Amino acid sequence: MTLIHQDTHDLKFGPRWTVERPYDRLPNLVRFMKMGQQRKLLDQIAHWDGSGWSGTRWRPNPRQVPQTLLKIVEDHMRGLR
Repeated sequence: MTLIHQDTHDLKFGPRWTVERPYDRLPNLVRFMKMGQQRKLLDQIAHWDGSGWSGTRWRPNPRQVPQTLLKIVEDHMRGLR
């Protein structure tokens, strides 16, 4: 498992995001988790195809994932080439 991003702020200031590459043997899979005060709000795995999010799995988008977080993750994934 490789951690890409993890929020550490107090949950009273909003949900916490954790983004990771959960499988070392499948480095193009990226797990997005969003935790609220009492429960998990999102837990999805997306596939990075080398230049963007593949349509074969769930695709993160700005309606579900903050644009700034998407940029952090996409920049990280582009750097893996």
